Amino acid sequence: MYIDKYLETIQEDMGIAVGIGAAAIVANLTIVFLQSMVLAKTTKVDPKLSKRINNILKSPTKYVVHIMSNPSPNAFALGFGKHMFVTSSLLKLLNDKEIDSILLHEAYHNKSKHTYQDLAYKYTMWSICLGILTATGFAFVPGSILAVYILMHIMLNIAEIPYRITVGRRHEYNADSYAAQFGYGDYLISAFNKLEKYMEKLVRKQGSQCGAMCQVVNKIDRALDEHPSTKNRVENILKQSKKLKDASFKKVKDFVIKAWNN
Repeated sequence: MYIDKYLETIQEDMGIAVGIGAAAIVANLTIVFLQSMVLAKTTKVDPKLSKRINNILKSPTKYVVHIMSNPSPNAFALGFGKHMFVTSSLLKLLNDKEIDSILLHEAYHNKSKHTYQDLAYKYTMWSICLGILTATGFAFVPGSILAVYILMHIMLNIAEIPYRITVGRRHEYNADSYAAQFGYGDYLISAFNKLEKYMEKLVRKQGSQCGAMCQVVNKIDRALDEHPSTKNRVENILKQSKKLKDASFKKVKDFVIKAWNN
């Protein structure tokens, strides 16, 4: 009797948790969508950059490139629609061809719907974590809202590590390879090298302000980041470029042999 009652209580709690979770997910997605639209509306469009990337891609999607005033060199795509963003500092750091290579990388993320995959995993883990806290009854302890929020945050960060270092890094490698397929592999490598030098300079500058514990945290963040090391990314691009060259050579050779035989 006690077990049945306990299971019934858990089922009721889980039902409440599922309802809260579903509402929170819908609300979160709505906020993300609205923020994205506001960002697209409030940032300056660069017609020259937009035309350049569309001429390279020749895809049905006509991308619109926006310039953001930001001291950090960065570029990103929303993951849906046609909007891509480049910071003003990135434009100062890289040349046109390097910028194009970065935009090709971001176009692949957009084309492959990586944002949707990331959100699907994140919300699945979010539901599992909430379910665990609900099943244990901890989520309904009076005054535990802050504790539940902190625990959820910790659990989610831990749960996302395997995804970031496997799927997340594969997404980055594939996006790099996509840029290489258009002949922009060397420019992407050049862009990565410039960005790495920029980051090294920034780390040295902040070194005096960052204590031992802070430096350890930074190293852990880099080790668990979904972006692979520059060395590994360069090696991946070079391998991809070699495959493309070998494939092109084989096509030419086959064409010559066929023409000779005919």
